[in-house]
Amino acid sequence: MSERISFRYLDNRDGRTLPILKTGEEEFSIPEWYRNIWDVSFSELSDFDVTRALGQKIHTVELLPFAISRVEQDIGRGDLYEGDMLMGLVRLGVDFWSKSKYKSGFLNFLSGRVHEIPDDLQGEVKQFLSGDW
Repeated sequence: MSERISFRYLDNRDGRTLPILKTGEEEFSIPEWYRNIWDVSFSELSDFDVTRALGQKIHTVELLPFAISRVEQDIGRGDLYEGDMLMGLVRLGVDFWSKSKYKSGFLNFLSGRVHEIPDDLQGEVKQFLSGDW
């Protein structure tokens, strides 16, 4: 993993520009949030930022190893609730994961640690694990 990768780097690589803010746009809108983290290295993003980017499906493929590494260190890692980063990964869905080079490692990790997942999240994780692979 490159420690210097950022959304700015990826957007520039892909020919995208920073979202334009509309007058009066809410302080915590997605475009405002994205502008605030655009230059931040992925390794320095907060748990909230990683989880939000996963949920918004922003450069998910490139962000994936950073998110997986954090969840492997602490399966209950989260900012809004215990395990929300894990759920951000799970909610990418079977279609996404079936194309990912990280699929087998992530599935093995989850299968071996499912008992550590907060009770209220286990149902969704078990459903994900039993997906049509």
